[in-house]
Amino acid sequence: MGAVMKLRLFRKLHDTAGQSLVEFALVLPLLVALVLGVYEYSRAIQANNIIINMSREGANLVSRTTSIDHQDIMNSLATTAQWLTMVPDGMMYITPVKGTAGGPQFQQPEYWEKNPSGPASKIDQSKPVADYLGDITVPSNEYAYIFEVDYTYRFKFLPIPPVQLHSTIIF
Repeated sequence: MGAVMKLRLFRKLHDTAGQSLVEFALVLPLLVALVLGVYEYSRAIQANNIIINMSREGANLVSRTTSIDHQDIMNSLATTAQWLTMVPDGMMYITPVKGTAGGPQFQQPEYWEKNPSGPASKIDQSKPVADYLGDITVPSNEYAYIFEVDYTYRFKFLPIPPVQLHSTIIF
């Protein structure tokens, strides 16, 4: 009886030998899609963090320096943006807000000249300045700067439409 049981067990195992391969072939596309999705999502988070840091550093540099051209600051930030392709996918804007006796006033915004066809500024100068500054007060004859960075993130491996990333910092 032992030989018959072994024979049946051998046949059962032999009949299911290809089953694992078929199951793996069915599950593999799902695993690849999951891995690529996690990879793309993490790259999008990294791009968003880079853009936030660029806007912070840009606002900081613009507010602290008067002798450096704003275009040089924006060019330096674009250079240090690591793997982001700022041209043609990114844009930067600097909007000065001058404190006056009647309240803060928008000044002429400056855009990054290396990508003049980039996305438009999100600052609507027809709205009150307080809508953007909130509780920030700008003393008379002083300046606050609104620094914006826009970036169109394009997914490499997934068929997902591009996502527009934006960061605005007031300094």
